[in-house]
Amino acid sequence: MAMNNRTFVIGADIGGTNTKISVVSENGEIIFKNQIPTDSRLGTARCVDRICQCVSKIIKKAEGAGISIKGIGLGVTGQVDIHSGTIVGGIKGKIPGWIGLPIGNLFRERFNLPVFVDNDGNVAALGEYIFGFKKSVNSIVALTIGTGVGSGIILDGKLFRGGGSNLSGELGHISINYLGPLCNCGNKGCLEAYVSKEAILDMFVKKMEKEASSNTIKPTNKKSSSVTPELIYKKHLEGERAATEVIYEVGRYIGYAMTVAVNTIGPQVIIIGGGIAAQFGEPIIKEIRTTVKSNAFGLAAQDVKIILTKFGPFAGVLGASTLAFNKYKGITGM
Repeated sequence: MAMNNRTFVIGADIGGTNTKISVVSENGEIIFKNQIPTDSRLGTARCVDRICQCVSKIIKKAEGAGISIKGIGLGVTGQVDIHSGTIVGGIKGKIPGWIGLPIGNLFRERFNLPVFVDNDGNVAALGEYIFGFKKSVNSIVALTIGTGVGSGIILDGKLFRGGGSNLSGELGHISINYLGPLCNCGNKGCLEAYVSKEAILDMFVKKMEKEASSNTIKPTNKKSSSVTPELIYKKHLEGERAATEVIYEVGRYIGYAMTVAVNTIGPQVIIIGGGIAAQFGEPIIKEIRTTVKSNAFGLAAQDVKIILTKFGPFAGVLGASTLAFNKYKGITGM
């Protein structure tokens, strides 16, 4: 592994459930990687310290291999002031106590390195675009389905942030039913209220209770460790109707929201990622495609390509790394 004349940074994707940390080269090669539970139950200070300890370990591992780290890019759940690196909103119910957290400064003080911070959906879009689609298209939407719903939009080859607050692009908070369930953001019927991990588990539990099936488990507590997305997919493969209905309903909900994106933004590619999408795989992608093709306008519906991420769970760390590579500033808008 030749390290001479190559630039390396840390890319970290801090989600509501897990935190992924990698050493990344400027051509998108992941050299070292690690994943730990975010575990916000520890409290803000201990949670951040635990993440920093993991970063320290991977930096030491890199240094042992002759790699010098030049900067750190962080993708975090919630809305971020990209200039100060402070989490300013949109995180309620995901990582309690983090609103107002100056996470950028905390990492700068800890590591004495340049640190750049952005929303996890934005960095997922950057990773997908810069290391996957930059040479072939100039507009994409990246959607991550996990603890919540993250999203990022690339238009004309640049990350779209909207005007004023620079906090736009939250497709997870498109309302698909104004009379729907209350979302963590305070609105009703948001996509996230239907397809977040907790919402999906709750949907499965309710369907199981309704069916009162005698040939499979009967979970009664959605927080039970026995009820997971993995279990739902396993039951789908075994022919359990409730599980199959959940997967296809989730796909349709996402498809309705992506119909809005296609009609208003017109992306060439929509990339679906995150833990839920990785678990449910092609069945959910197929349902999203079908829903968009049936509901979006004409040529836009036919032209858009809807795919599962090819970078797996580490698309976010690739995107986070781009924040620390100066040559991508024109794309990231940092």
